[in-house]
Amino acid sequence: MFKDRLEAAKLLSEKIKENLRNINDAIVLAIPRGGIIVGAEVARFFGWDLDITIPRKLGAPGNPELAVGAIGEHGGLVINDRAYKLLGIDKSYLDKVIEREKKEIERRSGLYRTKRFDYKDKNLIIVDDGIATGSTVIASIRGLRTFEPKSIVVAVPVLPFETIDLIKKEADVLIYLAAPKEFWAVGQFYADFGEVKDEEVIRILKEFSKDIKDS
Repeated sequence: MFKDRLEAAKLLSEKIKENLRNINDAIVLAIPRGGIIVGAEVARFFGWDLDITIPRKLGAPGNPELAVGAIGEHGGLVINDRAYKLLGIDKSYLDKVIEREKKEIERRSGLYRTKRFDYKDKNLIIVDDGIATGSTVIASIRGLRTFEPKSIVVAVPVLPFETIDLIKKEADVLIYLAAPKEFWAVGQFYADFGEVKDEEVIRILKEFSKDIKDS
């Protein structure tokens, strides 16, 4: 168990250093909100730029917490075909959910971002405080591929053992600290897993940006 996100980030930075030697032209893409704490520490450790990528899960009818897929900020889409069929979800419902989540992605991007980056030929390091099903991370990867980056690395403190192969099929490199077989939620692996608010995301991104905008 990690003490908090900051401790996990420091350990993850050391693991990245072991696995990615002599890497340059790198941009850390943190998944907000919790991932911003981990991503910022990784970016500071290496002196890399910090940006965000904003995926959103697609909730099931009547149960928005149950994900039937995910959409990435840049158009990547993941659908859980098994859940989609079992729940009898029709295309019109899915289209509405996708459109709603696209608007939320746009809202958050406008709220959080202070700077835009060119991802072409860059090494993109996607960082979060943990992975559960992997759908949102995979949606992010698929969208980011359209920018023709040099590579896409996923780096997280913890993910379920059963999710490793799913992420490896999409990312060029997967780096993690723990992959337990018994996994219920990311928060169970942190002593302190407090909520990260919008204000904290904005503050951290402003610290990394030379192009400061007013709140």
